[in-house]
Amino acid sequence: MDRELKGARGALDADAAAPLLARTLARAGWTLQRLTDVAQIKHRPGRRLLVRYAAEIVPAGSPDAPPRCEILYGKYYRGRKGERTHMRLRHLAQLCPPGLRIPELRGYDRQVRLLLMRALPGMPLGALLTPGRPPAKRPSLVDEQVANALHRTGTALARLHALPPPGENPVLGDTPLWPTHDAEAERAVLEMARLRIEASRLPPAPREHFTTLHALADKSLRQRHNSRTEVGLTPFVIVHRDLHPEQVLLSETDVGLIDLDEVACGEGELDLGNLIAHFHLAEHQRRGMGIGGQAAAEPLLAAYRHTRRFDEAALSLYTCTALLRLASLERLAQQVPGAPPWPELSAELLATADRLGNGAARPAAHPR
Repeated sequence: MDRELKGARGALDADAAAPLLARTLARAGWTLQRLTDVAQIKHRPGRRLLVRYAAEIVPAGSPDAPPRCEILYGKYYRGRKGERTHMRLRHLAQLCPPGLRIPELRGYDRQVRLLLMRALPGMPLGALLTPGRPPAKRPSLVDEQVANALHRTGTALARLHALPPPGENPVLGDTPLWPTHDAEAERAVLEMARLRIEASRLPPAPREHFTTLHALADKSLRQRHNSRTEVGLTPFVIVHRDLHPEQVLLSETDVGLIDLDEVACGEGELDLGNLIAHFHLAEHQRRGMGIGGQAAAEPLLAAYRHTRRFDEAALSLYTCTALLRLASLERLAQQVPGAPPWPELSAELLATADRLGNGAARPAAHPR
């Protein structure tokens, strides 16, 4: 039992979970008829538990209606993060443009801190990039299906960043409902990566390379923060803040974004840079097999710029900071069978960050 997630007691037992789901669904206008399956998806001890439920539900007050068989995802939180996520998702649900979807809410229970959402349909973008495809080092080698998926993702992301930012920002507990993730906040993320490297057993060469790149990135982030403060650049937009290919779901008609727990206000280039960094990570993990790296980045950016301009310098900076963060995570070497050992994978990610930071393989500049 996770003592920090007291509301999650019984979350994995169908008999115990059914009353929790029934109460949560009732608040959103639904009646639970039967819970048919329960499966734990992810557990971050002391922080969050994600459970998948298969349920039969009907609209409240319509017990004779044909039941809807739905896959529901329940997130059990510590503190008020679930409440903040629920309020943000309600805000976004009112604004989502055609072609962009977020999880449909099925209720929030403050007592057990349970956020219930309907599963989004679609295939993860990562699955389209992962199959046993030949290496694709040039955009011309990206096949039509993958290119279409990347174009649709770029367009959807630009539409997210084009949404009007929230007008009000109440504080829940000690945290704003819409936190700001700017260059200064990214410096804090990068500092955590530096501490991980410092405490790791990474060999001297990649460790020294990280130290050099960290110093350069930290300086650039400070300069960007100061320039925004002094000059007043384009206002911040709504950003996913933790975007990677597995959180992009492609159906026949829509692009879905999931895991919006970290959604914030920031620069759109933060999401682009994080997604592109994960393209490079996948390429290195698969030792060049499949679609990744710059071959995946080009169609994404080409579609994005049709809807919204981006700042080349900011994109380069946030791609590099994301690569540095990924280079500090030893667990990434165990994610993919046959991936290089961590020292090698980390060194490759650092080399990519160094190359991109020096201007190679960048898209054309598009000033705001």
